[in-house]
Amino acid sequence: MFRPVRFLPQFNRSYQTRRAVLCRCVAGLISGLVLLFSAGAGQAQPPAAVKLTIDSPFLRLTGNDKGDEVRWLSVFVTINNQTDEALQIPPSAWQLRDARGVQTPAPITDAFSWIDVVDGDDEVSLATFRPHSISVAAKKTQRVGLFFQPLAVDLRKPELELTLTVSDRQLAKVDLAQTANAQLNITSRRIGPARAIGLLKLTGELNSLNAGLLVRELDRQSENDRVLRFVIELDADLRVPDRDVLAWLRLVAGQTGLGEVHNPRFAQISSELLAVQLTQSQPASNEQPRFDRLQAEHYDNVHATLEAAIEAAVIPLCERLPRELLLAELRDGETVSRQVVLRHCGERLADEDLPLILSFLKSDDKTLRLAALETLRHFETPPALAALKAASQSEDEATALAAVSAMATSRYGSVRDEILGLLDTADATLRKRVTQTLARHPHSDWAPRLLEQAGDPDAEIRHAALSGLIAIGHPRLSGLMREALKSEDEALQRLSLRYLMASPDPQDERLALDTVLQQLETSPPSRAVMQFVNRIQDERVTPIVRRWLKSETPRIRRRAVQIMLATGGPAVLDELAGEFSAFGPGEQAEILNALFNAESPEFWKLAPESLLSRRGQLFEATTELLRRDGSDQAVSLLADAMSDKTLADSRRSLTVCQTLASIATPAARNALIGYVRDDSETLSTASAAALQQLYLRSPAMPLLARGAMHMEPGQGQYNPTLAMMYFNLAVETDPDHPTSRLARADVILKDKAPSRQEMETTRDDLRIALRLDPSSTNALTCLGLTEVRLGAIDTGIRLVEDVRERFADDALYHYNTACIYGRAIEELEGQLKSQSPPSEELRKTIERYRAQAVADLRQSIENGLDEGNRDWMREDPDLETIRQSPDFAKLFEDQTALPPIPDELK
Repeated sequence: MFRPVRFLPQFNRSYQTRRAVLCRCVAGLISGLVLLFSAGAGQAQPPAAVKLTIDSPFLRLTGNDKGDEVRWLSVFVTINNQTDEALQIPPSAWQLRDARGVQTPAPITDAFSWIDVVDGDDEVSLATFRPHSISVAAKKTQRVGLFFQPLAVDLRKPELELTLTVSDRQLAKVDLAQTANAQLNITSRRIGPARAIGLLKLTGELNSLNAGLLVRELDRQSENDRVLRFVIELDADLRVPDRDVLAWLRLVAGQTGLGEVHNPRFAQISSELLAVQLTQSQPASNEQPRFDRLQAEHYDNVHATLEAAIEAAVIPLCERLPRELLLAELRDGETVSRQVVLRHCGERLADEDLPLILSFLKSDDKTLRLAALETLRHFETPPALAALKAASQSEDEATALAAVSAMATSRYGSVRDEILGLLDTADATLRKRVTQTLARHPHSDWAPRLLEQAGDPDAEIRHAALSGLIAIGHPRLSGLMREALKSEDEALQRLSLRYLMASPDPQDERLALDTVLQQLETSPPSRAVMQFVNRIQDERVTPIVRRWLKSETPRIRRRAVQIMLATGGPAVLDELAGEFSAFGPGEQAEILNALFNAESPEFWKLAPESLLSRRGQLFEATTELLRRDGSDQAVSLLADAMSDKTLADSRRSLTVCQTLASIATPAARNALIGYVRDDSETLSTASAAALQQLYLRSPAMPLLARGAMHMEPGQGQYNPTLAMMYFNLAVETDPDHPTSRLARADVILKDKAPSRQEMETTRDDLRIALRLDPSSTNALTCLGLTEVRLGAIDTGIRLVEDVRERFADDALYHYNTACIYGRAIEELEGQLKSQSPPSEELRKTIERYRAQAVADLRQSIENGLDEGNRDWMREDPDLETIRQSPDFAKLFEDQTALPPIPDELK
């Protein structure tokens, strides 16, 4: 049988059913072009007859079926056939040369089938990259996805050469790394104090193949120029098809300077680097970015703007570099770094440097003027204070606020006293600025003056003063807020109501509730109001809020439903359930959740219709509630829903199957088993993936792993007897685990002389395994082999022939089917020897089986059979009778030179 042992697969960790149209050409890609070899020496080479366009290469590291990590490559290739003849391309025509040698496209095993790669704006499952023959018509193009593993490459400078050879003619050759590098453009310049920061901008396409080019540039600057701080800017139009590249860049930014940045999927970053700041260019004002690549708010050293990234890189230099270098940057540096130094080096400057700081107040650049005002908070001299007081009265709002903020945050008490003196001015605009600044920078010293401003006739000043008192925590706040609630200014009313709703004082709470009840008569509930009334749960709210159920705004309707459910009791729940169909998906989800929590029978009446809803919010809420319930009734409801063809053929079937796998009861498992052979390919694939997730959580898995260690040929731990002990324990632990049954059968089938009783037990195990996992190619073909070895030749062959079309692209199926024919021949030859005279019909059957076996082995190779299993073909005892065929040796020759498979054997 097929080796290495495959009975312990890496189960699918995620599942996506997206498919891309492989005929589509992606614009802006760089083509690899190689001329067709000349027919004779001395002749001028003709124009290229075949062109290859390469895009979306993915070079990654993933665990294989054995649990070892291997590096692999997937790539999309567009073949442009410019000849006048159709081009027949078997999988073996593609060859990839790496540092270790040459290989052809590999089959997609369970370890890789769950992975998705990006193709333009689509995501494509790697499971679709099955090696298969293609035909490219004359003057036409065709696109194909290729997969190679394992690879040996230098991640800093990968060498990968792809060639297309048909009938001993090399039609095209492409250096993949060189092609990828040509797609990435890196521009660099030095900025900041002492020009200590390298600013790199990336344009074009960044992918896992050319990421090493970026690493080499970082190395070059750090080794040759001793640049140890970098800002990397991604152009707004930079294409990054591989999300792993972005994750790696975020890792580099977050961990550089803290130790080694270790990610085995990418080239190692020098541990000497002190910091890398990451950002992306902002799109034009009239454009929106396609997606938020960097998610700056979630990662250290990843910034939303270039200015923020440069600031983060410059700030540490303001603390470490000599004062003379900082002053030199202030005099001669670029604006973007000068304003950062200006804002952050104030503590290191002396009074003698004040004239330079004041000179920036006359700059034409506003950012420098504002930075200079911010820096003046570090000075106490009269010129500095005079400059701040003058700027605080500027007509320019930003300038005035910068000056007032500098005074409020000054480390000198005398400067802070000056800002309080500004409150005595008759200028209401200045008083408002100062009060708002004091509120933003709360300090107990401000409390007396803010208390005075809380009585100012200007509503904005009062609002700012009260906000500051809230931040400080003044003891007189309750009284002030009750008074402010009577104001005609809406902003003051909202501020005071928010305070009173959050106050623990019973009097404040009663006043807040009375105010909320009045407001709900004319205004919809805000989030703060909803949270308040849900906490208070006063029944007077329910009839008032009912009017908002008819709002045209979904958010308001949902809040109204939530309030009524929280304050109205069982009667309101029944009322809302009765009007269920009139609500939107958000409100329906809330009602359904409340019915479920109340254990109302109405939930089970509404759930079937909700499960078939095309409104994603309601559908997802329903499946989650059924998962939480986990009863046979919930399983039955989920199973019945799949009879709806629209649901079965949509991505929602994936959610249903995953829900059943999460419930994981026998009823849920049986429902999934029933879907594996459904007519809907979407449902069939989703249920097979969900079954694998269910089986992966079995308590038998640790025992299977231990047993598998003793079934690896050539390993020091190889011990089939010990392996069988673990597999028997696995079956006892979980009798309904298919892999446990298959593992036990595998040991017997590899035995050179198993007893008939052992073979019959093996047949029973395989029947159970196939029933529990109808998608298992291995269980099916092993059962066929067992039937043949037990003498039921027709039964064994019929098992695999009935599904030949379904597994046409499966290398494992074709290999194991050849093994079945090999054992069938062994049985028939035994019968032939016992006949006198030998039956001519039986002899013809043997030759037909041998021809079919060779055809299946060839198809297995064309479907991507790896080199290890091709070598095993020479030793596999199941193929002993096939190796007698003269056509068997041809399987190890150039596959393109082999004659086609006869039509009667296809």
